[in-house]
Amino acid sequence: MKEYLKYQRKASRIELFIRIIYLIPILLIIHVYTILAGICHLIQWFIVLIFGFRNKYLSKFVQGYVKYIISVLAYSHNLSDERPKILPKPYRIFFEKEE
Repeated sequence: MKEYLKYQRKASRIELFIRIIYLIPILLIIHVYTILAGICHLIQWFIVLIFGFRNKYLSKFVQGYVKYIISVLAYSHNLSDERPKILPKPYRIFFEKEE
């Protein structure tokens, strides 16, 4: 797993200005992604309540959302100069053993 919150002493002044423009499309995508992740989270809650287990695909979708938000927050709060991708990529947080 990549460490987004690792301290970096060196900072780019030019990146500060690029950051403002770069975050505009990301914030639009995050808005849509937040709505979808919220719906998935609500559906997951009902699945756990009724059936007593978690849906694998809903969990992975919400985990990908959390990972993407962390990378964007690290960039937008000047903790890192590494730009997150505009479109989120699928993330694997847990490596499961296939049986």
